[in-house]
Amino acid sequence: MSTGFRRTGARPTTDSGRADGVVERTIRSLESGMSVGEVARASNLPRDFIEQIAVFARERGRLDFVSLSTDSGCGTGSCTPDPDSIICASCPLAPPAAKRGYTPLAHIVSTVRNAFGRNKRS
Repeated sequence: MSTGFRRTGARPTTDSGRADGVVERTIRSLESGMSVGEVARASNLPRDFIEQIAVFARERGRLDFVSLSTDSGCGTGSCTPDPDSIICASCPLAPPAAKRGYTPLAHIVSTVRNAFGRNKRS
């Protein structure tokens, strides 16, 4: 006779015997050298959530570095700077516009200010 419940597989456990949750898997991925963006894409979770886990791990001393893996784009030469990334903000290879966080609107405002500034001087 069926009770209506189905049997499921056991959850994977860590070496300590505790159930392996999303936070533990994320921290291990970050420790292995994956970037926040790579972990977010691989786990299909929002980048902000992965960043929160990284902050949580840093506060508890589990994650004390940020490493650039060759899959992050920097090592492959196909870098697309992320204006929200701390790593990209301090990268010497990033174009100056990416470092300043130049948006199209900021570019237009700057162009208009320069145009009006030149007219006043004439």
